[in-house]
Amino acid sequence: MSIIVPYITGNYIDLLLQSKDFKVIYDFTAKIILIGITSITTSFIVSYTYVKIQTKSAIDLNFCVLEHVTKLPILYFKGVDSAYLNQRINSDSNTVVSFVLANMLDILTNALTIIFLAYISMRINAKLTLELMALIPLYIFLYFVFRKPLYIRGYELKEKQNEFFSKMNDNLQNVKVIKLNATFKEERERLNSAFEKMFNSLLRYTKVSYLFLTLSV
Repeated sequence: MSIIVPYITGNYIDLLLQSKDFKVIYDFTAKIILIGITSITTSFIVSYTYVKIQTKSAIDLNFCVLEHVTKLPILYFKGVDSAYLNQRINSDSNTVVSFVLANMLDILTNALTIIFLAYISMRINAKLTLELMALIPLYIFLYFVFRKPLYIRGYELKEKQNEFFSKMNDNLQNVKVIKLNATFKEERERLNSAFEKMFNSLLRYTKVSYLFLTLSV
């Protein structure tokens, strides 16, 4: 729709400038309004359905993982931070579900978009289109070069985020002990240390991600 609308809008402007037949203009205007209403309605239905599927799927996966974890040997939980583990399960469940759903939609829409754009481009300038297609191997090469660094930095960032939120949760859970021992300064330093690790990890991920996006444009 985002590709078709500019084309229709351009034709509509040309029609306004050239045509003196108001009936044709009214008909075209009605069609544009209808397309707009259809687009809004479709977007709402898709978004609403996506949220429902994503939420229910993430919860189901979350419960399945929790059920599996509760059946693990007792020794597994020795030294395990329950807040960190719960945050990790919830975060990973949402990430997996979002990734699967998003990619299912993206594969379909991107495939249709590429075919449509290739067709339009070939009709406008076949030579330029073929030259641009020659750049596809370069994009594939860049993807394979940056795939591992992006994964490593992304995984590291997720770990540091979970550790940071776990420390925050510990701070609230142990508020009574902190008050009794007056260890406010120590707890703040502990939180600052966890935040610095997460922040530095975020910066490293941002650098790699930005470099990849810059070279891919």
